[in-house]
Amino acid sequence: MELDLCGPSQVILMENYKEDYLGILDGIRGLMAFWVFFYHLTVACTGRIPTKFPGGQAVEVFMFLSGFLMAYHWIMREKKFNKFQGQTIDFYVRRFFRIAPLYYVLLTIAFLGQSHFNQMQNYAAINFPNLAAHYTFFFGFLPQYSSSNMLPDWSIGLEMQFYLIFPFLMLAIGRFGSFSTVLSLVLIAVITNKFFGLYGTHGGWAGNPHPSLILFRIDIFVGGMCFAFAYLYRNSIQSLSWLVLGCISIFKCTMKLKFFAFFIIFMLCTDPDRKEFFHRVMSGRVAKFMGDTSYSVYLSHNLIMFPILYILYQHQWFAGLSAYKRLSVAFVLIGVLVYAFSYFLFRLVELPGINFGRNFLKSRKL
Repeated sequence: MELDLCGPSQVILMENYKEDYLGILDGIRGLMAFWVFFYHLTVACTGRIPTKFPGGQAVEVFMFLSGFLMAYHWIMREKKFNKFQGQTIDFYVRRFFRIAPLYYVLLTIAFLGQSHFNQMQNYAAINFPNLAAHYTFFFGFLPQYSSSNMLPDWSIGLEMQFYLIFPFLMLAIGRFGSFSTVLSLVLIAVITNKFFGLYGTHGGWAGNPHPSLILFRIDIFVGGMCFAFAYLYRNSIQSLSWLVLGCISIFKCTMKLKFFAFFIIFMLCTDPDRKEFFHRVMSGRVAKFMGDTSYSVYLSHNLIMFPILYILYQHQWFAGLSAYKRLSVAFVLIGVLVYAFSYFLFRLVELPGINFGRNFLKSRKL
């Protein structure tokens, strides 16, 4: 079944649908950010890599959520625009001011402290190509710069690549159909991972320490988009078509990602009473705080964690502890600072950036 999703007159949604705040996702975003932070802290304190809960899987859930939310909000906002070009500009401006302000602040701190951080990790030299690649978000295309500072920002470059092509993915679905577009993108991801590979010793993308090129993970983003459409069209037979496409998109992904994908759909589509229970649990005060700080926690935790651990390891009382005692002490000390600093960044950097983007768009008729 093919769906045409471009143009306000072609959106097949029930008239009583409105753009809802999907607060249930706050808890999931917050959990994923904590997962990445605790994973890095565990590796640094114990010297062991947790095999059951690798941090990369949490980042993949972020990718899935990004695809879900971008498609959901695009469809729900589509009726506000007369032209595809206007909605595309609106989308780019909103996403840039959602991501860039905090990233630029923390990236500048990371680069200014690079000489100090190099005592803990070995990073690429600061030069004009390195700076230009990061401040333009182009670094994801360049393996030598995909992980060249203290920030875990390879996924931020990947996210910006997805934003760049997202409006055209929506256009392709409308022009060429859902099945042909989604299956083509999944095939591209399979071919890229099969023939380019990652983490190898050869040059180019094969030697990239992270899948920072969108072609490696486009299937995950598209899987999120498909599940969003399944949710939006949940009262029609079209929902089943999108669920099938979503399952195909994440077929090669980890079981944890598949679990979160179906968990999200289950929570959003369940009966009202059960949905209300999940909403209270997953979007309460704690979950909202975790969701609000998730981006800051993800991006800033290394800047706090490694300098403090560097100082702690200079003291015998800490270095002499067993691995998991070190982890417990470090978690209490560093966790409080990471979340306090992240909330500070959310209030003073993220929110003003978001509001600036909104006000900028209000001043221009798209």
